[in-house]
Amino acid sequence: MALAALVALGSWWFIDRTTPDRVGPRFVRSLIARHPGTTVDRWAAGTMRTMLPSGVYVEVRLSAVFDACAARRFQCSSTIDQALDDVDAALRATREPRREQVRALVVGEVTPGFRYGFVTRPLVGSLEVRYALVTGVASTFVTPALLDRLGLTQPQLEALAMTTIATARDVDLLPVDGETAPIYRVRSADDPVALLLDDEHMKRFAARIGSTRLYAAVPARGTLYLTAARPGDGRALVALLARLQGR
Repeated sequence: MALAALVALGSWWFIDRTTPDRVGPRFVRSLIARHPGTTVDRWAAGTMRTMLPSGVYVEVRLSAVFDACAARRFQCSSTIDQALDDVDAALRATREPRREQVRALVVGEVTPGFRYGFVTRPLVGSLEVRYALVTGVASTFVTPALLDRLGLTQPQLEALAMTTIATARDVDLLPVDGETAPIYRVRSADDPVALLLDDEHMKRFAARIGSTRLYAAVPARGTLYLTAARPGDGRALVALLARLQGR
């Protein structure tokens, strides 16, 4: 009985240490220990933006760290260490950027990216396209200085990012269960929302969904939902967004 209780206590301890509300602070403490003076600039929708002591902004997809810790609880510490290594790699990329690291990201924030000095272009509404050097779960946005180090003009940067989107890996439509109409969440190894920029991907999505026109929704950073552009499907998508936003 005592052994069973000890095993149960140990299992609870590992589960508790690997929940998002524990992993996030563990990561922040470890990041500050590795880079004293680091501050958290923004943390929302599973993405944390930090400013390193050098003044470089680095974003971390903590949602990916949370998922990995939940799937492999006994390896959570090594997962956090790998994410810290990715941050170090992103910092190195600001000094020695490589073109294969370039990705396009679709971001919607109150403050437009140009005010931070990022290379951007508007998309629709508050959504804009930013360009980043991606290293694992970490990334840093491209600035004019980084653009010069890459040896690219902005049109060349945009063309490079679009080529990467066109050849995006691990892209799929995941049906959302329990909805009154077919709604799909887009999965991609890179930014799912950036797939909106690629006509061929969207045509394939439309063919699979069975509609020549689609409704798209971006309720949070890195999250894209699609459904057929029909009244009933649109109402179902609006209802889903209301539930996701707690209304």
